[in-house]
Amino acid sequence: MSTIQMESELSKDTAFINESSDWFNQMIAAIRADEVQLAVGLADPDKAEFYKSAISGNRDEMIHSMNRQFSQSYIREMILNYSNEIVKRNRKPIEIHVYHTINTLHVWAVIADHDSETEAALFLSEAAVNANYSKFGYTIDTIILEVSDNYPVPNHFIKFM
Repeated sequence: MSTIQMESELSKDTAFINESSDWFNQMIAAIRADEVQLAVGLADPDKAEFYKSAISGNRDEMIHSMNRQFSQSYIREMILNYSNEIVKRNRKPIEIHVYHTINTLHVWAVIADHDSETEAALFLSEAAVNANYSKFGYTIDTIILEVSDNYPVPNHFIKFM
């Protein structure tokens, strides 16, 4: 290995060490901030549950808590991206209701009878979001009904649009 190559590798190593040092400092600062929130009772319930599990050594509960928080974060992002995709396509369903499980956002959409353009926009919006999130194990499943179908929205769905 030449001197120039060794200097280049050393420079990369130094940059990584600096970046990782910054990352660790930020992580420690965030944990200390969480410690204060917990001490004064301002931590949100999910955060408090996570730390309680971590501190008590309950690994399974800690992982379950982390998975639930990841899931909620991904589902929120998916809802936002899905609605942005629909807006981008200049179509507006009559109503949209959502429900989610651990890794699936279920959408119950009602459109006008014979409105194939809105139907296509909903499927394309679903496809766009699935293309981004399916690699992480999260998907959208859309049910599209026309007004004349006259099916009631299942009770566990929440009106979104």
